[in-house]
Amino acid sequence: MYTNQGANNINSDQNINVSGDVNGSINIATPSTFDETNLSREYLPLKQRYTSSYAEQGKIHSEKITIHSVTSGKVEGTIFLDDNHSYRLVGTFKNRVLTGEFTSTGRYVDERGTINLKLITENVLSGFCSFSKMSTLDQIKTSPYVWVAGDNIDLVNGTYEFCTHCHNEGLKCCCASPDIDMPVLLYNEALKLQSSVPRSRKMNTFSRPISKSDIRQMNALSTDVFPTYCHFFDISENKCKIYDIRPTDCRLFPFDIKFVEGKKDYMVGYYTNLCEKQLPDKEVMKIYAHILRPQLFLLYPFASAINQESVCQKLKDASFEEIEKASDFLF
Repeated sequence: MYTNQGANNINSDQNINVSGDVNGSINIATPSTFDETNLSREYLPLKQRYTSSYAEQGKIHSEKITIHSVTSGKVEGTIFLDDNHSYRLVGTFKNRVLTGEFTSTGRYVDERGTINLKLITENVLSGFCSFSKMSTLDQIKTSPYVWVAGDNIDLVNGTYEFCTHCHNEGLKCCCASPDIDMPVLLYNEALKLQSSVPRSRKMNTFSRPISKSDIRQMNALSTDVFPTYCHFFDISENKCKIYDIRPTDCRLFPFDIKFVEGKKDYMVGYYTNLCEKQLPDKEVMKIYAHILRPQLFLLYPFASAINQESVCQKLKDASFEEIEKASDFLF
């Protein structure tokens, strides 16, 4: 549909790099491999296809982006969310910044919005989008917005290579570690688990409310072999039973929003010694944090609740590598 329309109109003299990864893995093109000489060119390289993510109504949404042409810095493309939501994109791309507006070509013709993205590596753009539907009373909404090169990438179920296959490798991760607190659940996530998972019964069976907030925390179970493990961790298979619908907090690990006493503020960062996978260096982890901005944005309103000692008792003193102040990074 819209993701393929006009792709053959791109030619080599338009400075569009079409060699982006389209096989499902995320190639972030780290700063060490990013050709900085491109920064002096008037027209900087864009890939032909991207996968996006943004947050709306407590959920992460993902789109398919196709760039059809870049002529004298003017960009034309299409955005495809689903059969009812597709958009025409026009904008400009210069000095590593893509600005543009999109208008609906789908069922909801009054939808429109703007984007403002910065090229932070060859394959990743990070910034914001705003969107509205004029026929409703909703105010204009905004969200962190991320594009990653490739048209077959799942930015919802696994957003970085070192984490995408843990559930198939028998690694305990946050599911059954005695050093990690149980994950928190947004209320809509708890509702989804209650309705989707057989025998999950009422949400009080697998989670508990966190006082004075609209989120919950997963209940822990225990055996002699696993002194503490998540309600949905399959001890016989040694993997998550709800991986495809696991909570946002699980998708973020080892990233977190943590109150740092020395900074007297909430910081975005990651736990350096709790992931059973060997983590990349800090510069690469910063890029992955950019990819996760929409997910972090969903948790930020509950930062105070999830930093209560009763909720993060084990993680309170865990080694935490700070990346940036949360409010600056997410807004």
